[in-house]
Amino acid sequence: MTECGRSRLDRRRIAFIDAAHDLFIKQGYESTTLVDVVTYAGGSLATLYKLFGNKEGLLTAVLYENVRSCDIVVQQIGSRDAAPAAILLDLGHEFARRFLDPERVAFSRIVIAHSLKNQEFSTMFHQTTQVRTGDSLARLFARWRNQGVEFLGTPEGNADLFLGMFIADLYCEAINHGAITCNSHQAVAERVEFFLRGIGMKGANLTEKAPDADGPKPAVLEV
Repeated sequence: MTECGRSRLDRRRIAFIDAAHDLFIKQGYESTTLVDVVTYAGGSLATLYKLFGNKEGLLTAVLYENVRSCDIVVQQIGSRDAAPAAILLDLGHEFARRFLDPERVAFSRIVIAHSLKNQEFSTMFHQTTQVRTGDSLARLFARWRNQGVEFLGTPEGNADLFLGMFIADLYCEAINHGAITCNSHQAVAERVEFFLRGIGMKGANLTEKAPDADGPKPAVLEV
């Protein structure tokens, strides 16, 4: 296939994924057909089958795109010239913003419901989401340790703990429709500070610097 042909196919793939994401949320996964996706995105049913195989393959692709964006966030924020505590605070704010975005929560409900029906998909869901982003965080903690930053525990264990604080919010939000989750900047700072104190990392005095409701907010990444 020529470079131009691959480019067209890539654009069509992205269009199908974006259309499926919107339709799954608006209509529900079970109620959305592949014909609906093609009508919404353009292209042909044959191309959709070629790219994704079936509707579950399309759901998997939408899930992968959501997770890939979080992986990129860890890499971008982790590469900043800042103290580890400041980087983790920024990651905490960004995770809270992304994981509790209403569309992401709605899509998570779809994925969780489908996981209950399909054990193989459930395993893939866990490996694609928490494991992939957790691996990026673990590499960040390992890099800090190699640079002489002191903290308790292993890079892998600390990555799981840190990410788990925000993954838990996503699941609670999906189940309780906002009845439990607190996502204020102060709440995120307090949670990250608690984590830093627990692993013995320097720079844990975050709540004194946390922005209030009218103060400056952390920069938002568009990925």
